[in-house]
Amino acid sequence: MVAPPEIDGLPPAGLKQVMALLPSKNAAVKRTIGELRVEIARLKGPNDRPQLRPSEPSGMDQATPRPRRADGRGRGKVTPRVRG
Repeated sequence: MVAPPEIDGLPPAGLKQVMALLPSKNAAVKRTIGELRVEIARLKGPNDRPQLRPSEPSGMDQATPRPRRADGRGRGKVTPRVRG
C-alpha cells in the first residue's frame, strides 16, 4: 500500500496535481470493487430456488391406501372413554 503524499506543505500547483489524480484513482477503485462483487456472486452460486418440471410428481402426491384386512372387517365401533 502506498502512503498518501503529505499535502500540508505542498504548493498550490502540487495540490492541483494531486487533485487531478483522484478521479482516475476513484474510477479504478470502483472498477475493482465491481469486478470483486461479480467474482463473489459467481463463487456463491445462484440464489434462486431450483426449477421443478411440472411433470415431476412429488412424493406427497402419491398417497398409499391403507391395507384392508383379509376378512374384510374394519376397526369397529369406538367406545368413548369415561372420565371420572
